[in-house]
Amino acid sequence: AITNDLAGGLAATVREHRATELIQARFMRDHLTTLPAKFAAVGQLTTGSTPVLAALALAAAVIAVRTRHEGLRFTALWFLLGLAAVTLWIPFPIGRYVLPVVLPGILLVAVLAGLGATRLWRRWRPA
Repeated sequence: AITNDLAGGLAATVREHRATELIQARFMRDHLTTLPAKFAAVGQLTTGSTPVLAALALAAAVIAVRTRHEGLRFTALWFLLGLAAVTLWIPFPIGRYVLPVVLPGILLVAVLAGLGATRLWRRWRPA
């Protein structure tokens, strides 16, 4: 259906998801309907804290704009794209829904920790 009518197929995919979501909302609790509630749920599920997720997203945005390192830029953009897609889409606060954010987030945190450790080592190493 999608290959014969791309626009119609994508619209049908969204309509199908929304219809299923509304049925599930009748018997599942914590239906996420607002963007702030969705972002808060993603924050709790990924980092345990919405402010921590916001800080990581801000760091990723700065990295995406300012770094010359293509791998780091790719990881930051991967994280931001996953975060935007999941936040806009997530219907219920269930852990499996945030998996597209977790992997690039872990890689981004690991790179930032490595860069921070390198800077500290250079600053405090014995002469």
